[in-house]
Amino acid sequence: MYNVYQHWDKLKVCVVGKSYPPEFYSFIQNKKLRNLFEKIAFETNEDFDNLEKLIQSFGVKTIRPNTPNINAVEFVMKGERIPPPISMIPRDQMIMIGDKFFLFPYDHISRKSSIDYYMDKDTNANLAEKTRNFANWWEPIINDISAAGNTIIKDTHDSLLKLLHCNGIVRCGKDLYFGVNGDDDKLLTLGLKKLQQKYFQNYRSHQVKSYGHVDGVFKPVVPGLIMSIKDTEEIPYHEEFPDWEVVYLPNESLDKVMGWYNLKEKNRGSWWIKGHENDDELIEFVEIWLKDWIGYVEETVFDVNMLMIDQKNAIVCGYNKVAFDAFERYGVTPHLINLRHRYFWDGGVHCSTADLNRESTLQDYFPERKDNEHLQYLG
Repeated sequence: MYNVYQHWDKLKVCVVGKSYPPEFYSFIQNKKLRNLFEKIAFETNEDFDNLEKLIQSFGVKTIRPNTPNINAVEFVMKGERIPPPISMIPRDQMIMIGDKFFLFPYDHISRKSSIDYYMDKDTNANLAEKTRNFANWWEPIINDISAAGNTIIKDTHDSLLKLLHCNGIVRCGKDLYFGVNGDDDKLLTLGLKKLQQKYFQNYRSHQVKSYGHVDGVFKPVVPGLIMSIKDTEEIPYHEEFPDWEVVYLPNESLDKVMGWYNLKEKNRGSWWIKGHENDDELIEFVEIWLKDWIGYVEETVFDVNMLMIDQKNAIVCGYNKVAFDAFERYGVTPHLINLRHRYFWDGGVHCSTADLNRESTLQDYFPERKDNEHLQYLG
């Protein structure tokens, strides 16, 4: 049976994303745009293939999702948005916590924290229908996990799970950290309390003000070391991780992608392609047809979006001297991988993978804390 209790334990089985193939974009009549998207598709899949090879070099079994044969023209003719390649971002769709595997349907990504959505039965019905239509995205992963004997929990079976962000959960032994947006919400807290009672009775749960995906805000790299995108008072590290070193990464900001600012007013900062900042035709096309494919660039600019192979090896997208010096102090070797279009797709290494199995047993890194059933809110 598969399990993951800490994300720095030795990785054994991992999902690696996959994008649509270049020929998917044959429906685009504008030759310039078609060639551009074909190039992005080719390079994206090439980068994913290289990421898979790097992960496999550590003796890790990898699984790739399906990319269903979708006729984009049918959606265009109906005036509907084209289904995004959710196979690129398995971290947004699935997570293994202990030996429980949680799975979410694709159009639940940006709305699953909404209380209105959580209470909307009609939407739930539509969601279930869409899930059936696109279930084969994750068929290879589901089959593998089922064969391993794990229980698969889907949010179509439990409405409370709509409160969870798969990529917004940090597994640190007995302590689970759930990323939330903004101030404390009583209904959200009540739902998470019920979730803990139902699924996480052996854990201590915490809400973290991350204002976005947790894996783009901070990363407990190994026991004793945290990397954070900035010095923030929203997450009281000194209280929740006493005696752990917190490394703040300077100059890790959107200054790296200045062209992105030119698009912010036009598309709310949700995507960026270097060299095409002022291509209004491309902007219009992406905004009309591809808007659902993309998240928010600011969440994945920073190098904390990394994948730990074990306590000695980390896969990262870029170089940062402060981060690499910290890696050296803790005996961690960083391995660089190039994801050339991650600012367009909004998916770093962590987002593009999902760890299904590690050599892992439940550890308690803060034994002085008392086990409890209540949810602790940070901030």
